[in-house]
Amino acid sequence: MSPRPGRGVRPPPASRRGHWRGAGQVSGSLWARLAAIASPLAAALIAATAAAQPANTDVAGGAGRRPAASGPVDAGVSSEDGRRFGVSGSVLFATDYVLRGISLTQRRPAIQLSDFEVRDGRTGLYANLFASNVAFRGTDVRLEAVFSAGLRFEAFGADWDVSASYNSYHPGGSGSGRNGGLDFFSATLEATRAFGPVQLAGAATVSPNYVGRSGTALLLDGAVEWRPLPALDLTLSGRMGRVWVARGERFGLPDYTWWSAELSWEAPSNVFVTLGWHATDIRRDACFEGEKVCRAGVLLSVGRRF
Repeated sequence: MSPRPGRGVRPPPASRRGHWRGAGQVSGSLWARLAAIASPLAAALIAATAAAQPANTDVAGGAGRRPAASGPVDAGVSSEDGRRFGVSGSVLFATDYVLRGISLTQRRPAIQLSDFEVRDGRTGLYANLFASNVAFRGTDVRLEAVFSAGLRFEAFGADWDVSASYNSYHPGGSGSGRNGGLDFFSATLEATRAFGPVQLAGAATVSPNYVGRSGTALLLDGAVEWRPLPALDLTLSGRMGRVWVARGERFGLPDYTWWSAELSWEAPSNVFVTLGWHATDIRRDACFEGEKVCRAGVLLSVGRRF
């Protein structure tokens, strides 16, 4: 379980070449927020690493990202049955690609390879790939690929995931032309804990130079999931997060809060269906100069795990 469905950190859509248009305001003292949060996180990570146990391969990591259901089903190669390596993933169709309340496809459908992962069940190390079509106004970028690597472990009664990700946009997201300035690096620390049929998760993600060259970004995400009817494989979940970006005038959005609610069903043959609703507190005139991608909406996704 994770505060996102999926892995990697996704940006809101771009409006022009290397420029994020909108009425966003620069955050106050972002570094003060980072310092206040980084100290306890760093202390927890150091202590957790010292007490770490082998990873639970069912734990999904990441920082709140994709319109999918819960984490991938193990392909049958894990530490629990004495074998070391595991491979899993899913393919899905969604009526929209929404990340932290923002549509990355201009409210159009998305086809995604979600959480294609290779992992070592003994050490907790893993590598992950996510890919989706995207549509950013003012560019001809059509593909997002997120490459992640990290470590999962158990400590203090919780499942931990520390990872680094590179978000790549094609064509030309790493250059300086029409589509340039979109690629970025980020690092995420996530913790998940179960209380009977309820699971809680929280994640903090930091990027030194976020999408659109918008400077330091801090992304906080939280989630709660509840399985009221385990026999029917139904899951109710709620997610909420906050986004701070240092150079709001380039990012194109003010600092904002997003939230969502979902109902997921794990159907036979590894098929999953998710129906969700999402929203933000962004005013329409502050959303990339009035774009519709920040509006509240309903999302339906159908996929299959492998």
